[in-house]
Amino acid sequence: MGRGRSLTPRRRRAEPEAPPPIELTLIIDGASERSAQAIIHTHRVCAHLAAGHALRVVDIREDDGDAPVDGMVAAPMLVRRRPLPVRRVAGDLSATDRVLAALDLP
Repeated sequence: MGRGRSLTPRRRRAEPEAPPPIELTLIIDGASERSAQAIIHTHRVCAHLAAGHALRVVDIREDDGDAPVDGMVAAPMLVRRRPLPVRRVAGDLSATDRVLAALDLP
């Protein structure tokens, strides 16, 4: 008697989910009008991007020490973390075309 093959299907290992190709972090300073406008303008920037991007909003006033504020010079600031190299735009985010160009986004 030879070795037979099992008729039960093999379970595949769950592959880790790949990170989105574009990863953005918006850093704001509290619940102000300027922060609200930054969120609105950032959503406009994201509307120009293809699917497959992630946006994280971090309020430095409510930060628990976990926020990625390295290199922060002002708030609001939009940071493109992926793809590398990291790029940052601080201040007024209302000029969508300029923000896209500064972050080297399509």
